[in-house]
Amino acid sequence: MTDYFVFAFDHRNSLRNLLSSLDIAPSEQTAIATLAKSLALEGLSEALRSLTVNEVGMLLVDDEYGSAAIARARTLGVPTVVPVERSGQPEFIFEHGEDDFWARFVETGADTVKALVRYNPEGDASANARSRDRLAKLAVAAARAGTDLMLELLVPPSAAQLEVAGGVVERYDETVRADLVLEAMAQLSAADIRPRWWKLEPYQAVEPARRVAAYGAAHARSGCLVLGRGADRELVAEWVATAAGVPGYSGFAIGRTLWVEPLHEFLQHRCDERDVAAKMAANYLYFVNVYRQQKGS
Repeated sequence: MTDYFVFAFDHRNSLRNLLSSLDIAPSEQTAIATLAKSLALEGLSEALRSLTVNEVGMLLVDDEYGSAAIARARTLGVPTVVPVERSGQPEFIFEHGEDDFWARFVETGADTVKALVRYNPEGDASANARSRDRLAKLAVAAARAGTDLMLELLVPPSAAQLEVAGGVVERYDETVRADLVLEAMAQLSAADIRPRWWKLEPYQAVEPARRVAAYGAAHARSGCLVLGRGADRELVAEWVATAAGVPGYSGFAIGRTLWVEPLHEFLQHRCDERDVAAKMAANYLYFVNVYRQQKGS
């Protein structure tokens, strides 16, 4: 079985927020964001030398700031994934509009298309229906082109669901969310939205992770990837270890936990470009090793 380790740096709003928090002028942000994506690729390409024949490393990067990284990735033989959603929206909306989304994706030259959707099956029914319709359109376009689809499913709690969990988000995650994720996946699958990978929120407990992964593996050729939520290293390591020990997971897609701290140090002139790439590579391989060790145990 192949494992997939995705370096996720398709962040746009959160990256802009980070740059603004460091008082970087808007006129300089595009150049710095573009450089940051390219440095992530350099780090990843170095780290890929440590992967085995049954492990695949991928770069998830947006076309707003990552076009140069995608072009260079092709020359390095690094598989790339490009998102098509508009960043930070409560429902799935195409970044480049419903008429041009596929042409714009093809122009990037990326290998895989990714979509993020916030979808609570007990939430806004109209918004969910719009998301399903747009995602179905994306799934048809990807299937016609023979392109793999990575679907990132987030299930934010409603006020009532959070109240059931005593108002504690962590308790919602472990006791309520799995059932909602299963229902969301069922509704999306019923609309013929069948990704190659489900990119899913993490669990510390094995039981909810097992239930979600079993369904995901039955409805996606390569199963589920666990995401990192930008959490601290120790917590993400726990989530990765849980996923690695559960059938149906096939790797991870981690982002901010890999790149925020190295980039922050670089922007404060505490390290140079080579150091940034090396630190990102080290962070990536740390989680690869966590995954390997738990899977092999």
